[in-house]
Amino acid sequence: TRWRGAAVVLATTSGVLLLRVLGLLQLLELAAYDQLVRARPTQPSDPRIAIVGITENDVRRYNWPLNDAVMAELLSTIQAQEPIAVGLDIYRDLPVEPGHADLVAVMRSMPNLIGITKVAGQNPDAEEFDAAGNEGIIAPPPVLAELGQISANDLPLDPDGKVRRNFLYLSDPDSNIVLGFGFRLAMIYLDTLGIAPDNEGDDPTRIELGEAVFHPLKRNDGGYVRVDAAGYQMMLNYRGSQGTFDKVSVSDVLDGNIEPDHFRDRIVMIGSTATSLKDFEIAPYASRVIGEPENMSGVEIHANIVSGLVDAATAIAAAW
Repeated sequence: TRWRGAAVVLATTSGVLLLRVLGLLQLLELAAYDQLVRARPTQPSDPRIAIVGITENDVRRYNWPLNDAVMAELLSTIQAQEPIAVGLDIYRDLPVEPGHADLVAVMRSMPNLIGITKVAGQNPDAEEFDAAGNEGIIAPPPVLAELGQISANDLPLDPDGKVRRNFLYLSDPDSNIVLGFGFRLAMIYLDTLGIAPDNEGDDPTRIELGEAVFHPLKRNDGGYVRVDAAGYQMMLNYRGSQGTFDKVSVSDVLDGNIEPDHFRDRIVMIGSTATSLKDFEIAPYASRVIGEPENMSGVEIHANIVSGLVDAATAIAAAW
């Protein structure tokens, strides 16, 4: 019976290992990870970050896409309050008249402004991202590309459609390195604290950022099995569920319904929050098993990335 018991244990262990190698336990392990994320106490709103959301009311009032005159006024109003960084999480590869010349002039006057491009869609190393819904490359605002003030807002999706990972950087179709949107904004903020990325030692993938040391996610790390680990990915440290960050609307800004120093010394992130604009992803706070998925706006997901990176670099521990 002793040998029979040992055989049962061996068979069971081998079976579990086989299931994991085949990837059949991946979704269960990711669901367990989600439960840990949901069990964490929600952290208070990050005072370093302010979101300007394009709401349904803004869409009704200004139409969509916001024309360049409105965008120029919005950026000028924000910049007048002296934020540390401004992230424009809106694709702006083409003019939207009227006001294009004004917008170009405003963008040229803002060295702290970071625009976005989408690079993973045509990356031959990122075929799984295409299958997950990334349609293709989208060019950055030409003037910001000329100034070198661009970043990638791509987000890798897991097999169940949730966003649990983020890019520090990835390669475009021409093999140029493009920093992730959140990483680029975090670096601008951390630079004011005298913190910059460093790479010392024999490991070229090791990134030191203040008190943090990062290593890229590998294909079989954690609960993943043969996940597409293209670029430099890491697990996304969410601060909380939707609504964790300070948020105002475009109308609030342009109507003067905010304090005159609301954006001062902060990271300001501009993006769509209107349901009709469909810029939402599924966060790990959502569970298709026990409830409806929680959609989180793309700009808020990127705000979580910025917050997590700044916390890590300044040795503020996650509330696990």
